[in-house]
Amino acid sequence: MDRFFKNGGELAYTVPARVDGDGTFAQIRLPMGVTAEMVAAKRPTLAANLGRASLETWPTKGDEDGILDLWVADKDKLGAGAARGHCCTREWSTCSRGCRWASRSAVR
Repeated sequence: MDRFFKNGGELAYTVPARVDGDGTFAQIRLPMGVTAEMVAAKRPTLAANLGRASLETWPTKGDEDGILDLWVADKDKLGAGAARGHCCTREWSTCSRGCRWASRSAVR
């Protein structure tokens, strides 16, 4: 990804960033050769670059290996735990408010 950005590459958002519960959700098509699992494996670095704690940053694989679903909590909203205060308790489902969230069991 470093080379991609150094060469002037820009990310393609398949779902633009939007408010989602107590955070922001975006879906991103990753550059060739980069998988969502590769990004998720570097979650602490991603979180640091976004100015968030790892607990507040949730990169996961979208519909394809090269699609990243990214949910980032609003600053300091998850201090008490990943699922507290959020409207959803189901694992990566869409709730009645339209947000997507990993359940407590998926976070552990």
